[in-house]
Amino acid sequence: MTAFLGFAVAVSGDGELWKAGSKVAVTCLDSRRRVVYYGSDETDEKGDFNFPADLCRYAGDHSKAIRPEGCSVRLVSSPEDACNVMTDFGGGRSGARLVRPSHVYPGSLKYTVGPFFFTSPMCEEPDTSDIGGS
Repeated sequence: MTAFLGFAVAVSGDGELWKAGSKVAVTCLDSRRRVVYYGSDETDEKGDFNFPADLCRYAGDHSKAIRPEGCSVRLVSSPEDACNVMTDFGGGRSGARLVRPSHVYPGSLKYTVGPFFFTSPMCEEPDTSDIGGS
């Protein structure tokens, strides 16, 4: 089993935070750049997301593992209409590529990405100096 972990928040120009409800997605491509896996999750009240994904693709009687290196995690939607501009901080807008697992357990890999941020149309990048991910 593979899991994707991270942190995503919406930060307005005046510093107001929305941690719960940001939507993130994982897209995995095969060697021909075809989508072979798509999954999404929403952040909890702390702004964290942690969702498992079974990266096995089934074709008839055979299963084929999807390589995590072909996957990326990106922002999808903000919980707040006034603060819905995706930034590319941490690869949130373009998609953070999975490089190496942050946790390795027998039968389980975890990849940590981000942090990701949404901001208001009035700001280009949020002030992240006082955000600790908790």
